[in-house]
Amino acid sequence: MTEYLIRYRLYGPAQISTGGEIGAGRIQPRSGQSDISGVLRFTDTANDEAEINKRMENVWRKEAQRIVNTLTFVTEEGIVLGEPYEPVPTDIPNQSTTDAVPQINSYILDISSDTYSNIQAQLDSNGQLDRALRWYRLGKSTVTPEDKYVAFWTGLEAAVEQEKILTDDEKKAYDRVQNRIAGLIYDTENYDEEEGDLDDLKNSMKSNIGWAKKESIPDAIHRNIKNTVEKDDIPNVEGDSLRSKISTLSSDRADIVHRGQEVDNVKNKVEDLEYLLRTLIEESLSDPYSNLFPNKPETPDHSLRVNDDEWFQAIFEDSDIELTRNEIRKRAFALSNELEESYSIRTEAYAGWDAPLTQTGEGESRAEDTFVYSKPKWLDSDKIQVLDYLYGAEAVPVEVISYNSSLDQDNVQRICKTLTNTNLVDKEGDYFKLSIDGKLYIERGGHPDLLVVEEEDDLLT
Repeated sequence: MTEYLIRYRLYGPAQISTGGEIGAGRIQPRSGQSDISGVLRFTDTANDEAEINKRMENVWRKEAQRIVNTLTFVTEEGIVLGEPYEPVPTDIPNQSTTDAVPQINSYILDISSDTYSNIQAQLDSNGQLDRALRWYRLGKSTVTPEDKYVAFWTGLEAAVEQEKILTDDEKKAYDRVQNRIAGLIYDTENYDEEEGDLDDLKNSMKSNIGWAKKESIPDAIHRNIKNTVEKDDIPNVEGDSLRSKISTLSSDRADIVHRGQEVDNVKNKVEDLEYLLRTLIEESLSDPYSNLFPNKPETPDHSLRVNDDEWFQAIFEDSDIELTRNEIRKRAFALSNELEESYSIRTEAYAGWDAPLTQTGEGESRAEDTFVYSKPKWLDSDKIQVLDYLYGAEAVPVEVISYNSSLDQDNVQRICKTLTNTNLVDKEGDYFKLSIDGKLYIERGGHPDLLVVEEEDDLLT
């Protein structure tokens, strides 16, 4: 058995200035570069990381929530329970709680400014889209999974419009029922019309049959996204169809909002809801990134980091125009919609002999008409052997790769780390598998000239 340290982030507005014990936990103040005001610590024993992670979700998260609820009740100030840090054994020397804070820089502001100009008129004319974006922002801003769940689901509700589902005859019958309700309720002995003590009952009953007039919210959400979302894209929700998955999400939302219950697998379901809402918003917006790329071409079918000649030909419009680094990144973002992917472009790494760019001025580059990549010096036969094996395998540990190749485990471990840094291999815990880019690399013939990075020191980290 190993003793583990479990730590949860605590956010304001209440500020924590001193430490102390509450129940099985210990509050510690926190200051620094983030908005985290404190850390709530526990210790627990488990056989391995899988067991301690399960206990963190099923035991300690509930205990942590009760502690911050009590603190809020006593102080009458808000304290938000955030996500936990990775659990670590209590006897290791490094128990850092460093948090990376996203930086909004000039590049992101440039993209956001152009995007806002593109969508401002749409938001003025489409209140539903405006509200959906607001709930999306609230969901991304909060840290409690249940709060994220409610925000993203409410955003989905705000983004769709329920259709009328009654025929003309059904509508007439519906109106007769609603009108008859009043007569049935008021036809009561000793009813005092001036008191109006039955009005609430009448309105409640009329409201309760209102579901028959329009389609349900889950049906409306499904109708709006069924042609844009594949059920396999949200695999973590129970059910065998997109419609049943949405129904499950709706039911769980009711458990959270109306019954105050926790739901199983809440983190994965939050990711599904975020994906659905983001997809619906993107479908509702008319090309929000149009100004980033005046003559936007067809998007290449692979990452910027593999076979990038197509990307640069598209970004430079097959011409000799000169672009700054940020202009290149903005155009790359317009093609990929992946901020991290486009931000990783370092133009200096693509300029020079046998490279697609020529640097023509301070911070400016021009595309070469033709170029041929030389073989990357770091891509040797051992690395190609690992890539070839992973192409025919699922996620596997180092020892399995070593067993199926002529390489020892230490060498395989080093190679997989290098390949992970090139975006060709994905790491899942202690397992490695070929990434989408890695599969494309193999499917295109596995030629080293499809890779742009020539020096191992230049690998992306």
